Amino acid sequence: MAQPAAQRVQFIDRLNDFSMGLSTSRNPLSFDPRQSPRCLNVISRAKTRYLTRRPGQTVLPVLHTSDGSYTVTAETGRCNAMGDFTPVRQAPMVVAKWAGVIRFMRETDGLWRTLETGLVDELGTVRSYTVASGTTSMTNYAIILSDAAEKVRRWDGTAAATRLFGSSLTLTAADTDTVTPIAHDGESWRNRFFFFDVDGFPTRIQWTNSNTFVVSSTNYQDVDIPGVRRIYTGKVLRNQLYLFTRDSIHKVTYLGSDPLISIGPALSSVGVRSKRTIALIVYKGEEHLIFLGTDSRVYIFNGYSATSVSPQIDESNDLSPYYLKRVNGGAYNDAWAVADDRD
Repeated sequence: MAQPAAQRVQFIDRLNDFSMGLSTSRNPLSFDPRQSPRCLNVISRAKTRYLTRRPGQTVLPVLHTSDGSYTVTAETGRCNAMGDFTPVRQAPMVVAKWAGVIRFMRETDGLWRTLETGLVDELGTVRSYTVASGTTSMTNYAIILSDAAEKVRRWDGTAAATRLFGSSLTLTAADTDTVTPIAHDGESWRNRFFFFDVDGFPTRIQWTNSNTFVVSSTNYQDVDIPGVRRIYTGKVLRNQLYLFTRDSIHKVTYLGSDPLISIGPALSSVGVRSKRTIALIVYKGEEHLIFLGTDSRVYIFNGYSATSVSPQIDESNDLSPYYLKRVNGGAYNDAWAVADDRD
């Protein structure tokens, strides 16, 4: 159930045949060729989303840091967020949150280590943000956001715990953050971090100063578009930022001065409520975004048009009892997707 980190491109050489419908198989090696094995079908149980690995249902080992030992045991809570993260001069990691606990896993040992406890047990997202210092130094950060009304966290891969997004870079300083918004999603773009779905201001966009964690009081714009009541998320495609609402997609143009950005229409016929299904892929040699639309169809978006790629699984084809029109609209926010980058 991992999400590709910001800007990570997943390569898919073709979208496979869906004529056999969807599958609830727990083993990815058992997919029929007509069940599109290159798109990983994931079972989501809303009340017991235990963190597991493929193939099969073997649970992930959790490290007991007190003595260095570990056990293989299911967590008691649900997986709320997961994302790729590669700190500077370190091996790739995975950062995740479940049951109100933020943990990370190094690629080298596959063990989960605790970063922070006591958070709200709610869905969220993990993004990446690179902060440059001059022309010779930079630091990569994992940004952990929550659907709950709690402060955004950040982690640089070296500290013993996460920090509030806007707190001091000095690890001994108190964690104080009075300016950074409580936002439910975000994205790194143009050397800044942009916040979406701000608590109390669902159509507001806020952003940091360039290459910092500072969010100045004037760094925001309220999106005034008829019919738009909430900006669910923003995603970068071909170095361009797009905003996703329930019924439309909008393009953000970087002006670089005052105002910093302008917003215009990109597509008025397709929208998203399942923000965690949006994945960046390469299709036919070009970057695209693929996602589950509000109308329960799977779309591929190239920046100016969206094409449904799921007609074989939109309705029942009498070959499988699983199809998209059976998706419970109330569960859209629980939906996840990951692009499979196997050759």
